[in-house]
Amino acid sequence: MKLVKLFFILITLVLLNGLVQADGISVSQSLEEFSIPFESNTAFEIKLQWDGPQWVYRFDKPISPTFDRLKVKGFTSSISSQGSGKDEISVKTYKYTLIPTSYGKGTIDPINIPYVMLPDSI
Repeated sequence: MKLVKLFFILITLVLLNGLVQADGISVSQSLEEFSIPFESNTAFEIKLQWDGPQWVYRFDKPISPTFDRLKVKGFTSSISSQGSGKDEISVKTYKYTLIPTSYGKGTIDPINIPYVMLPDSI
């Protein structure tokens, strides 16, 4: 098995600052491995976190990042909350299992995360 390095680039403030916040939603990302063998895979995860219950923000559809030289082999999403009342914190997680489609440098393009803030918006 030949070991070929794939480098992943996320050209957004998420990578530059590690954490981005807008309208009370914190966004973070992680990549399990930056260099993987060609026949292997890696996990890419995007987490959205906010203060309050799960229903405060609605995400109409899964986040769909665009990948170059990478393919989504698996996808899961989950939402959870901890605490209650004013101490409640909700987390929405999107997890992608990525496999390389060719040798070389793979990239992950910047993403937009559309959402609706309830109950004030429709």
